[in-house]
Amino acid sequence: MSGAFKGVQARILSLNERALYFHCVSHRLNLCIVKSRKVPMVKNRLAAVASFAAFFIFAPKRQRKLEKVIQTVYGYMQSKMGGAA
Repeated sequence: MSGAFKGVQARILSLNERALYFHCVSHRLNLCIVKSRKVPMVKNRLAAVASFAAFFIFAPKRQRKLEKVIQTVYGYMQSKMGGAA
């Protein structure tokens, strides 16, 4: 999309040679994640996070329980950290 000859960047610069082109930050992050999935340890961690999320997403009771735990931990952190959490 941002190719030097046919991409969006080239088209923008053809309209205004002083224009600045910034690649979308979300797209950059996605490209990094896709590339990092080739590293076995990263691939395993991302799979673990996906499994963890699925465990709670598909069970409303679990979601409510998780929310209670988060509120409890957050409240505990605020009391111990003086509201800085």
